[in-house]
Amino acid sequence: VRGRLTGPTGRSEDADILVHTGATLLVVPRSLAERLELVVRRSQSMLITGGQRAAWPVAEVDLSLY
Repeated sequence: VRGRLTGPTGRSEDADILVHTGATLLVVPRSLAERLELVVRRSQSMLITGGQRAAWPVAEVDLSLY
C-alpha cells in the first residue's frame, strides 16, 4: 500500500509499504530513517534469517496509510 512516514522533526516521505497484519514493528532502510531524522529510543532483540539474533535500533515514526 502507499503510505506516508513522518519523523519527530516533521520531515515526511511517501513510500510503498508491505503490510503484515501480525507485525508490531515497521522496518525502514537506514537511508530513509536518516532522511526522516528518526531518533533511536532503544534496542530490540530480533531473530533474523539463519536463526541469528541481532539488536536493532527502535525509533518512533508516524505512519499514515492511503
